[in-house]
Amino acid sequence: MLRITQLSGEELTRIPIEELSNVKVLKQRLHGKHGLPPRFRQRLLHGATTLDDAAKLDSAMDLEVVALRGFCGTSETQRTALCHAIERDSVEEVEELLQIPMDPDAAIAGTDTPLMQASCTDSFKVAALLIEAGANLDLRDNAGRTALMAAAMFGCLRVLQCLVDSGAQMDLQDNQGFSAMMFAALYNQAFAASLLVDAGARQDLRDNGGRTALHWATEAGNDAIEQLLLNPGELCEV
Repeated sequence: MLRITQLSGEELTRIPIEELSNVKVLKQRLHGKHGLPPRFRQRLLHGATTLDDAAKLDSAMDLEVVALRGFCGTSETQRTALCHAIERDSVEEVEELLQIPMDPDAAIAGTDTPLMQASCTDSFKVAALLIEAGANLDLRDNAGRTALMAAAMFGCLRVLQCLVDSGAQMDLQDNQGFSAMMFAALYNQAFAASLLVDAGARQDLRDNGGRTALHWATEAGNDAIEQLLLNPGELCEV
C-alpha cells in the first residue's frame, strides 16, 4: 500500500501498489482524482529523495506530494528551446522542458502558440503532452486563430481528434470570422471536415463577409466537402 501525505502532514490517500506501475501513473491519478495540478507541477518525495516520473513503485512506502502552484520564470531561451523541440517533434525535449515546470503556453513573441505549432505539423504526441500540462486549448494567435483551426486547415487528424476529445471549442471564429469548419472547407480537408461534422461543429456560421463553410467549399470546388455539408454523415471519396 502506498500512503500519500501532503506537506501539512495530512494524509491525502492510500493506493494499493498493484494499481500503479510508476511515479508518472501515480501523479496522473493524483491529478485526475484528487485535484492536484498536472504531473509536471507535482513533486513526490520519499524521505529526502525526489522521485523521477519513471521510478518504479513496487513496494509499500510513504510518499509526500508537493504541488507547485505556478510555473518557474520562463526565459526567452526556454521559449526558443520549446519552439525548436516542437519543430523537431522531440517528445523527450518537450517533456524535459515541461518538467521545469515550464508554462505550456509560453511562446516566442509574434509566433504561434506551442499547441498551435504542434497542430500545424500533426505532432500528436507533443500536442498530447502540452494538453496534459494544462495548455489553453482555445488560446489565440494574433490573427485570432486557435490550435483547432490550424489542425483543420492542415488536415492534422490525430491532433484534431485529440483537441476535440479534450474539449476545445469547435465554433470559435478568427479575426476574419473563419471557423475551423470553414478552414477545412477552404483547404479541401475533407476528413477534417467530416470529423468536425461528426463532433457537432456548426455549419451555419458566417464569416465577416457573410459566407458559410458551404460557400467556401463550393467556391473552392471541393465536391466532397460540399456533399458532406449538404448531406451530413456522407463523405464522398476524396
